[in-house]
Amino acid sequence: MAAAAVGGSPLPAPPSVYLACAVFGGLLLLLQLVGGFVGADDGHHGHGVLQLPSLRVLAAALAGFGLAGMGVRATGASPGLVAMSAVTVALIAGVAVAALTRLLLRFERDGTVRLSGAVGRPATVYVPIPPAGAGVGKVQLALQGRVVEAAAVSGEPAALATGAPVVVVDVTDGATLVVVPDPSASGVLP
Repeated sequence: MAAAAVGGSPLPAPPSVYLACAVFGGLLLLLQLVGGFVGADDGHHGHGVLQLPSLRVLAAALAGFGLAGMGVRATGASPGLVAMSAVTVALIAGVAVAALTRLLLRFERDGTVRLSGAVGRPATVYVPIPPAGAGVGKVQLALQGRVVEAAAVSGEPAALATGAPVVVVDVTDGATLVVVPDPSASGVLP
């Protein structure tokens, strides 16, 4: 029997559609959860025809649609109210999962500090830097959105005192910064 139109709009979905959506969406969410625990999620988001975040959003929207439809229908509400409620909850669930997924994916970024990015940046002497060739001190500088402490040397004939403003001019052995005094700056720390 074909769906009849009332006032020019189609009739709301039959009850079995809500159940099917709730079951299918719930199974998709469960499979993604289990897949995440066993390592099936390889972390390559954004590749392929159907992106993983899009699948999560679709699954959450389907489950929300089905559960809301069944729940509101159980109250004896009119079919139109049931359909509107189901669509509203589906939209809310989809948007919420998309926002949460985007937030969680930010935590996957590599937080490794790369000192090569320090060249040309101002720094402040934290542990006094001995004169050229006499040892290593430490500096603090803003790098990759945070304050970083790093070993530092200088080619200057005099020691650089704590609090002295310097500029990073090179990185040796990948872990030690080479600095020179910067009298025009006040450093990066208060």
